[in-house]
This record gives sequence, structure tokens and C-alpha cells, in this order.
Amino acid sequence: MNSEEIVSPTLSPEDCEQLEQLAGAGWTMKDLALFFRIHLTRFTNCCLYDELEEGSIRYHYERGIVLRRAAVDLSLSWSAEGGNLTAIQIYKKEMEKIELEKYKEGILDGRL
Repeated sequence: MNSEEIVSPTLSPEDCEQLEQLAGAGWTMKDLALFFRIHLTRFTNCCLYDELEEGSIRYHYERGIVLRRAAVDLSLSWSAEGGNLTAIQIYKKEMEKIELEKYKEGILDGRL
């Protein structure tokens, strides 16, 4: 499928903000397509094949996920910093996971 075949539906700025919030809340592409009244195949294609540029459905979908993850990670970090033992354990486990991913990327990229 080439990018010329993908025509993103136009969403208002308010819809884009809502898309980010709902994607960050874990809504599936199917749920989002139904919510915004966009055919599932068209919505999925936009999320998978659109260029990742501001204003595209894909941009707002992925941005919503990243923003939510950032909010959760910051909250976890602050809780760990405050001495919450459970948060410290989760934080350490997440950092180990991130380091492993960086290591795997380094191997695949030929840096290691």
C-alpha cells in the first residue's frame, strides 16, 4: 500500500485532542473508529500508514499513547522518589526493561 492511497479523514482540533486522550486511555482502533464514525479499515490504515506528521490521525493516536505513558512514568518516578517501596520496585523493573531494549537496539543497529 502506498501513501498516495491513504486519505486521512479530517478531524477538528477538538477531535484531535479527544483522540489523543482516548488513545492514551487504551482505546482500541476499533473503538476509536466507531467513536469518530470512521470506517475501521480507513482508520486503521491512517494509524498504520500515514506519515507521522502533526495533524495526521496517526500523529495524534501515537502522541496520545506517548503522553499517557509519560504521565504515568512521571507519577511513578515521583512516587519512587518519595520513598514508596512498591513504586521503587516497579520503577527499577521498568528501568531494567528499558536498558534491555536499548541493548537489543544497539545489537540490531550494529553499535554493540
